[in-house]
Amino acid sequence: MTILRRLARLMMSAIFIAGAGDALRNPEPRAKAVDWMGLPQPDRLVQASSAGLLASGIALALGVRERQAAALAFGLLVPTTVGGHAFWRVEDEQARRGQQIHFMKNLTILGALLHVATGVDRV
Repeated sequence: MTILRRLARLMMSAIFIAGAGDALRNPEPRAKAVDWMGLPQPDRLVQASSAGLLASGIALALGVRERQAAALAFGLLVPTTVGGHAFWRVEDEQARRGQQIHFMKNLTILGALLHVATGVDRV
């Protein structure tokens, strides 16, 4: 594996390791963000999702079962993106723009994860 691929893996994993670690310690703000979906125990769902994203991030960083780790992160990030960054529900224009940026950022990450999960070397 090339140094650039290793560096790319580390860069991609950083957001999962940092974000999921924070969400495990403090799930309440994220649980409030997804409460609108009406799911039971949103704080527990946030923690469960975060644990999976943390494990995925660590596996990606270490290059362990990277395709499976990317697939797991992809599967967990889709509901996180839709539930946590529902910009279409935000009335305040500045807050809406912020959520839209986070939504689009997550779409970019989802594309990178899909690239890794499918094992595609060229786009």
